[in-house]
Amino acid sequence: MKQLGAKLHSGKWVLVLDKIYVLQAGLYDSEGHQITLTENLVFESEIDKTYFEVLSQNSIGSEILVRVRKDINLEKAAKTVVKTYLDKIKEKYKDSKPYAGRKI
Repeated sequence: MKQLGAKLHSGKWVLVLDKIYVLQAGLYDSEGHQITLTENLVFESEIDKTYFEVLSQNSIGSEILVRVRKDINLEKAAKTVVKTYLDKIKEKYKDSKPYAGRKI
């Protein structure tokens, strides 16, 4: 947490205005083992642009570089949630197939 420049208050993260963060998605099997992310996976994210400016992301969408907006009205600030899900698994030489799970 110290490296991120964020503090933990009452078990919740508090982001620092105008600070850049890397959001990383992970993929796990039903037993909780981490699955290696490969180029044939496609992740989609829902990021609240009220609070974040998306700077860039990797080719599969599993890592997103965001900056916390500095022009937000802190008096009206609310809880925000970032959602990321596995959208597709591409098959070599075939069209992409959507993944119905969306539970990441």
